[in-house]
Amino acid sequence: MVYPFHVLYRFRITDVPTILLFRDRKMYKYSGVDTGADALRHFSREGYKDSEPLLVPPEPSPIDAALNALRSNSKLAIGGAAVAFLVVTLALLLRQGEPAVDKAKKPNDTKEAKKQ
Repeated sequence: MVYPFHVLYRFRITDVPTILLFRDRKMYKYSGVDTGADALRHFSREGYKDSEPLLVPPEPSPIDAALNALRSNSKLAIGGAAVAFLVVTLALLLRQGEPAVDKAKKPNDTKEAKKQ
């Protein structure tokens, strides 16, 4: 099964399967070995009380998710840095080609208005 990246990142899931119970605005991680229906039913009804309650992490912003993706994938990080470099270089080259406005050659509006 393919898990969306933001879910793995948000809940810091490193091992599969990972079983999390969300109850009363808290998160409980199942650490048992038995993943049968009876064991999971017991954990969801009573067993979670023996586990340490964890705070539910907030949803990461799109920027956080993108930065984490860059950190975890060196090829993606190199590609992103190359694209950013090219964009900045292109913007500087385009700006350099624009003619500068020379204030000395501009006619003075107030002097021309007085002549007429």
